[in-house]
Amino acid sequence: MTERDRITQENSHTNTLTDSQTRLILSCFPSGGRIIGAQPMQEMQPCPLRITVLDPGRGETQHVVLRLSRNRGGVEREASVLPDLYELGLPVARLLAGPERETDGGESFSVLELLPGVTLQVLADSSGQGASTAKRLLVDGIVRLFAATAALSRSSAADSLPRSSLQDEWVRLNDASGDWAPVLRYREALRQLGPHCLIASQSTPLVFSNGDYQPGNFLSDGETITGYLDFEKAGFEDPLWTLARYPVYALEPFEHVGLTRAVLDRLGFTERQFAVRVALFGLRTLRTKTHPDGTRNGALRDRVWELVDRSLKQAEGQEP
Repeated sequence: MTERDRITQENSHTNTLTDSQTRLILSCFPSGGRIIGAQPMQEMQPCPLRITVLDPGRGETQHVVLRLSRNRGGVEREASVLPDLYELGLPVARLLAGPERETDGGESFSVLELLPGVTLQVLADSSGQGASTAKRLLVDGIVRLFAATAALSRSSAADSLPRSSLQDEWVRLNDASGDWAPVLRYREALRQLGPHCLIASQSTPLVFSNGDYQPGNFLSDGETITGYLDFEKAGFEDPLWTLARYPVYALEPFEHVGLTRAVLDRLGFTERQFAVRVALFGLRTLRTKTHPDGTRNGALRDRVWELVDRSLKQAEGQEP
């Protein structure tokens, strides 16, 4: 990519910023600053934007993140917890301004510090050694989030963070309507999981989680975690619930190098206990991402059904 192409790409979204967003971004800089670039940081929309600001007094460019969220209330939830995480010494972005909401009642936004590093997904895809290193860092990163549970439970953000046990997740699925609700196979799988989820909820303390352990939410310099991203779903939850997305979505190369097994060993859980979470997360994925007749993400539906069936047998002790 030429320098001209890079500048054109970075400038391509500058005109999409609202007046309110522009004002909030520039409030983080000395008078006279000018936004010269706004680049999406993800494919899904709306997503955070990497903002480039020119400081004419110093003749330098600086970068910040305009935080947008697909989940209503996500920007506010993240903003409530970031200061406490920062005080605990976790490498999270500083909240520079906001959050605010568009005057017409539209989406919320905030301005965050841009953290250094590449995502663990990029690191894992770079080489076999990169995958091994990324797995180690991801295990450490997840466990470090859990270690913040006690402190965050006493923090000012605690009351604004949801608490959800595995039983709560089961109840939500059991009560949900939609295309999958009348499907007998789906209802029977939920029925089988009910007792297991109740037992898990009674015996497993909730932990703090960012709500999404996907590898794109962890930054690294190749040796350490340099940043945690995306706290729009932060809360207190079952420690293995979000981890179940790895087998359900077949996130590679992490499944191949044994990420989930490493987390289970580190936390002292068994494959059978994890199977309960995988089966329930799989049912949620079927409901939210597919259609029973296969007209929506048919290949995903078929693969997840196979995983749910296998996990149910494992949860019942029928498979090792």
